[in-house]
Amino acid sequence: MRYYSFVVLILCLCMSSAVLAEVGLWQLKSAPKSKGETDLLLQLDIEQMAEGLQQAANEQSLITLPLPDGSYKKVTVQVTQTLSITLQQKFPNVRTYKVLSDDAIVVGRIDLSPAGFHAMLHTATGKIAYIDPITDVADQEEQQQEQNMYHSYWEAEPDDNMPEIKAKRGDTHQCALVHDHAADADYNIGEKLQKNSGFISDSAVHKYRLAVSATGEYTAQHGGTKATALAAIASTINRINHIYERDAAIHFELVDNNDQLIFTDSRNDPFYGNVDDFLQQNQTLITNIIGSDYYDVGHLFTTKGGGVALVGGACRTNVKAMGVSGYPA
Repeated sequence: MRYYSFVVLILCLCMSSAVLAEVGLWQLKSAPKSKGETDLLLQLDIEQMAEGLQQAANEQSLITLPLPDGSYKKVTVQVTQTLSITLQQKFPNVRTYKVLSDDAIVVGRIDLSPAGFHAMLHTATGKIAYIDPITDVADQEEQQQEQNMYHSYWEAEPDDNMPEIKAKRGDTHQCALVHDHAADADYNIGEKLQKNSGFISDSAVHKYRLAVSATGEYTAQHGGTKATALAAIASTINRINHIYERDAAIHFELVDNNDQLIFTDSRNDPFYGNVDDFLQQNQTLITNIIGSDYYDVGHLFTTKGGGVALVGGACRTNVKAMGVSGYPA
């Protein structure tokens, strides 16, 4: 009898610890009041999260993540290298990870940096959840009281959020491709993939050295420093890697001196004109600073809406940095 009582006591203590870990990490502030709402408001113990993720550098680590429906998922955390080793040493507080739940219902990416914690989680139902900091608290006193506030929300269907997106962008957003070189044999990607179909089915992940520059406006939108802008870039690339690794066995890693491509003052950055003008400006910048032999693909992050790139640009040395993505502040 004493033995069974002891076992029950141990089980209760273990369950209590698990619940405390869950409650201690995330404090629920408000839940969706109706089915139409998708936002879950929480407060994160950022220090406890940092401690949990620190363990992932040496061994498997478990953390709990909140889904927008109010449920919690325990996930295994694994470090993923989004910054090169040299760049990681310069910015040790910018960390990216893969996550997977034990039941394989949730898989995705998370990151922790001076810009806070971020998560993108794909569920078995096909829905995508995001966890992001709430940064639009205007009142300083309220911001101090509501420190480390986060919202967990589902990705909206295109029809649901398109009017809001168009309004924010001034209805000018467009995704463009430059076809000037499409007839060039070096750009015939479809033919190359047919001849080298083994590349797609290859189980090995192919790493590409990625150089990402940032305009002064982009940096201002993301904290105003090289560190905060790099954190935002790393968060984006980590999420992109989740898709590319899954669908094409491709992994992007930011190059050693990527911080030299980040500008903090829009008056002094080399980008002027419209998004199309940025293509050649970015190509020149990255080739001059990084060196053509030291990166595979280049891109520019800006706040001008839309995106533009060359068809097959990554396959030719003198245009492989001609790609731009932007979203208005």
